[in-house]
Amino acid sequence: MPPDKGAPHGAPPAGLVPGAPAPSGAAVRLRALGRLELVTAGLDGDEVRVLGPSKPLALLAYLALAPRGRATRDRLLTLLWSDADPERGRRTLRQTLWALRQRLGEGALLTEGDEVVLVHPLPVDADHFARAVEAGALAEAWALYRGPFIPEFALLGGAGFERWADARREQLDAAWRAVGMALARQALDAARPLEAIPVLQALADADPADPDAAALLLDALLAAGDRPRAVREADRLEQRLARAGVRPGAAFRATVQRVRRAAALPTATTLAAGEGPRRPEMVGREATFATLLSGWRRATGGAGTIQVMRAAAGLGKTRMLAEVTQRLEDMGGAVVALRARRADRDIPYALAASLATALAGRAGAAGVSTATASVLVALAPGLSNAFPRAVPAPPLEGEALRMRTLALEELLRAVSDEAPLALLVDDLHWGDEASRLLLASVCDRVADLSLLLVLAMRPLRGDWPMPASATAIELLPLSPDQLELLLGSMAHAAPGLLAALSRALHAASGGIPLLAVAALDLAQKRGWLRIDGEVWHAEAPERLGAALAGGSVLDQLMHDLPADALAMLVALALVRGPLSAAALRHVAGSAEAGGVLEALEQRGLVVPAGMEWEVAHDRLADAALEVATVARRHAVTDRLVHTLLADPSPAPRTWQLAGRLLMPVRVEDAARCFRRWMERSPGAAGWRDPLAAAARFLGPDARVPDVQRLARALPLRVRLWRGYPVAFLAL
Repeated sequence: MPPDKGAPHGAPPAGLVPGAPAPSGAAVRLRALGRLELVTAGLDGDEVRVLGPSKPLALLAYLALAPRGRATRDRLLTLLWSDADPERGRRTLRQTLWALRQRLGEGALLTEGDEVVLVHPLPVDADHFARAVEAGALAEAWALYRGPFIPEFALLGGAGFERWADARREQLDAAWRAVGMALARQALDAARPLEAIPVLQALADADPADPDAAALLLDALLAAGDRPRAVREADRLEQRLARAGVRPGAAFRATVQRVRRAAALPTATTLAAGEGPRRPEMVGREATFATLLSGWRRATGGAGTIQVMRAAAGLGKTRMLAEVTQRLEDMGGAVVALRARRADRDIPYALAASLATALAGRAGAAGVSTATASVLVALAPGLSNAFPRAVPAPPLEGEALRMRTLALEELLRAVSDEAPLALLVDDLHWGDEASRLLLASVCDRVADLSLLLVLAMRPLRGDWPMPASATAIELLPLSPDQLELLLGSMAHAAPGLLAALSRALHAASGGIPLLAVAALDLAQKRGWLRIDGEVWHAEAPERLGAALAGGSVLDQLMHDLPADALAMLVALALVRGPLSAAALRHVAGSAEAGGVLEALEQRGLVVPAGMEWEVAHDRLADAALEVATVARRHAVTDRLVHTLLADPSPAPRTWQLAGRLLMPVRVEDAARCFRRWMERSPGAAGWRDPLAAAARFLGPDARVPDVQRLARALPLRVRLWRGYPVAFLAL
């Protein structure tokens, strides 16, 4: 049958929306995502609509996306004119084809036999999107998708076309959602939550009944430090899911619980006005983050993976592990995270006992043998509740390392057999030597477990037998370019300003993230730098650099703290471990302890440790002690000791801590604590060897003169009663 030629008599076909004809030779393209229209470029560069929503455009869209750009007349009639009798439908189809040729050119559409053919391929945004998805170009695909495929489009007699559009819309929407989730997870895996948030927000808004996108959005907001928005979004998402009749899964409920816990923290009231510095993105660490996550993927496949992350103080080991912990929990992984305590480094197997206690609470731990349970209870007596039938079996002399290695290996095997496990140990450099050796020994025995073991530490003095199977990871200081990215993650700036700020920040911090963030906090508190809305402002970046270079950034930051906040930091620094909010309130003499702690946390100076609090970094602790006057340190010590010994029956560890605090202040009171500690510590062996007991009491940092002073401070009657040798009496 020859091509249709000539214009039919009468009016244009019904539904043809007026529009400008395509300029001769101008390229036209079809938009089907977000709205349906045929457009071309106008003379002034703006887009000109050639054809709007109508049956002719619906016919053109179908042909443009059909295989080889062709369809039979019967197929087109079924799609668009099912309400018309066959003769009238064919006549209307001829009129529609004529009208389209007037817009597109006489040779744009041909009829070959019973088929209608679109001669030249017509660019369609939906087609471009599908090809980008197929090629894995996620960012390009996300940018191309401007809305659902041919949305809200209905035609008389066009039920067939609507069903076709519905099916295509569902297919493209599913692809778009998959692209968005993949992009968001990539950003979160690289510790860039601010990139993930707008993507996840779009997904959550598009489908209120999708709890997966909702849960990931809340995780991203928490990762970005935007807790107020996370709380608001959790409320909104819960309401939308309830209206949609969707019961959210465990992942969404667990995330909402984390948001609620964040919301329960009191609001800061005693520090300077404002919310403190914004939490910056974790920049310059993307490769490390990806390495840690790839280790988890190997572990879930049954290949035990050991990673040792070494870095100098302040380079971000703790934050890296926190980001990994959150990411793995978001993925539904089982995570055990703990930190070695500086205050416990003189107690053999203290870290190993904490590790065993944390693992004993996981599913599968009850499956260990009775012999292993007995070794574990001897290591950590508190585990008698977890293993009620176990009888403590202290290892034979010289056998402690071997027996405890075997017991810990079996415990790890039992827990990881239940579900893949990530075990993250921070600050291993503060761990006791026995526990470090035990961990090194265990590392050589877990290659066949579904286990990721990450050990984070500073470079250790002396030798530590790093496992041969471990992957070494090193964190380096940030470069000026990376600091510029860090600043840009917090706010925008005029051209050139970020570069100038990053240079000043690098000069002040040496690229150490801890010091860089502290310098930003200090600069904002003193008015050298500010964020108005979403924009950085600095009157003179060179003066900012000079000001930051005028002394230790951490010292200046501590000087700016209110008295109660500094007292809390000094108390935590003296203890070198966690304290409860109640204890810190007594030490600071402040009724607003919760608000002060919240403000200190916002500024990155303290972190929660279970139900207690501790200094975020020991460099901050050192700075707090350096800034505090002798009188303030003594006052804090008195209040702290009073708080610790308020318990009617203090534990031996409490007496030891109180004595260590009192030793620089009042030797006589420290000696009384020393005696109470020896009386309540059966293994102290202090009555026979007082010098060794005093050294153990004061810890590995004790100076020899202090050990002798403490032993000499014991009352003579006590020494005579205990039968000390004459050499000791002569001290």
